[in-house]
Amino acid sequence: MARRRGRRIGIALIALVVCIVAAAGYSLSAVKNLPPPDETTMGTPTLDQLLAQKDVVDVKAVVDKHATGKAAILLSYDSRNKLETCGCSPFQLGGIAPRVSIIKATRAKLPTLVLDAGGIADGNDSFNLLKMETLIAGMKEGGYDGVNVGIGEMQLPPEKLVSMFSAGPQLYSANVFAKGISQDNTAPPASPAKKAELPKTASPQDGYAPVAAPGFTTELMGHTFGVVFMQFTQLTVKPEFSQDYLIGDPEAAFKDALAAAPDVKEWILIAEGYDPPIEEFANKHPEVVLVLSGNKHVPEETNVPKELASGAYWFNTFLLGKYIGIINLDTPVLSRRLAFAGVNLPILSTYEQDTAVTKLIKVDLHSKLKDVFQQQSFEYKAANIIPPEDCRSCHAKQYAEFKSGPHINALKTLEDKGQEYNLDCVSCHVVYDYTNDKMYSLQCISCHQEKTPLHGFRRQAGQTEAEEPVAKPTYEFCVRCHTPEQSTPFKAHFKEYLEKVKHWD
Repeated sequence: MARRRGRRIGIALIALVVCIVAAAGYSLSAVKNLPPPDETTMGTPTLDQLLAQKDVVDVKAVVDKHATGKAAILLSYDSRNKLETCGCSPFQLGGIAPRVSIIKATRAKLPTLVLDAGGIADGNDSFNLLKMETLIAGMKEGGYDGVNVGIGEMQLPPEKLVSMFSAGPQLYSANVFAKGISQDNTAPPASPAKKAELPKTASPQDGYAPVAAPGFTTELMGHTFGVVFMQFTQLTVKPEFSQDYLIGDPEAAFKDALAAAPDVKEWILIAEGYDPPIEEFANKHPEVVLVLSGNKHVPEETNVPKELASGAYWFNTFLLGKYIGIINLDTPVLSRRLAFAGVNLPILSTYEQDTAVTKLIKVDLHSKLKDVFQQQSFEYKAANIIPPEDCRSCHAKQYAEFKSGPHINALKTLEDKGQEYNLDCVSCHVVYDYTNDKMYSLQCISCHQEKTPLHGFRRQAGQTEAEEPVAKPTYEFCVRCHTPEQSTPFKAHFKEYLEKVKHWD
């Protein structure tokens, strides 16, 4: 009897716990109004799920699945002039043309704000400036509402940086100042998403002027939000990377922004930099309800939205423009906090390509690449040109396998795609005779880099002892060209790829 009574009590306790947990779950969902945290609403969809889609993917279907709020913010970061995938393998991540397709499809569905956390530029040479010009034109086509001044942008002379964006999306920063630029305070024309520009703030040091306006205010879901852009990477008076720029105190910059829009109670912070100072800043300011950042130091698997101690939400996107953050906004609740769910959507090369952006790249950019090609230097500029035929007498079997494998067609692949003068491609696809401006397809020395003419001289001198092979068939060796960015499925299918080029039996 006692045992039966004890069993009934145990069952009752379990039922009570289940009811409490269910009630708590319902309460949390109702209060924060968040969808369940599955792969469609939180975190990052797995590549296996997305790579299963073999054909051109309808971007509208992707957006319908992932843009599910009453309004959305789209966030990109760290593009570094990566305009397009190279096409070396069928499924790659990134590209401005599919990104713009996602942006346009989201805008057609929801009120949408499109922002970039910085990291547009990747150098101040003529080749990268040309690519940056094209990237900015693509972002303009996508209707970006604001771009943060990132550390990459500070590689450019201040006047050049400002002029690059004069015809593109508006550049913003509340705490980046520079020498040698105009202190003109006239506000640029606002995009339809913006209500008003925030005025430029005073420089904390003589000789410096604001690079851009601090941000703007906007209407979303019937509420007015302030959007402020900041840099948190190196908070020093004179940054080591350039004497032309000064990164000011975020506290002072935000104080000025609050004073410029005193009626705005909810602020969205767009930040580039390291996590600790961003988190410390957001926790100090209850006005900040949403932090959107770019930080290439965050591991991909931990990159999910989180709630800060202040109650604000933090979402981070990352990685060479290969992802776009979709932040779904819902009704402000709980002391006017935002309820939201976010997803870092991998941008697959199989997504629909925006035709206007494709033309910018395939026609306008490619026609100009050769003009800047010889002004660059890259890895193979000083390579020894040793035709594979010179290796055939001693390595006949390896020569035959090389000639029948895919690497011998590496240059033809570029020529077929109109990319033979694209420096993002040639360092892996060709051996380049810089002096004569002549390209050769991959050769034995492309992998066996120490097999120079000295290799033959040793044999002539009677030194017949075996030499340690330079190119070892390991993933670590091959990934120097078959990077995760350009050969997305390479690591998962490494053994299969290796069989296609095997010549070391």
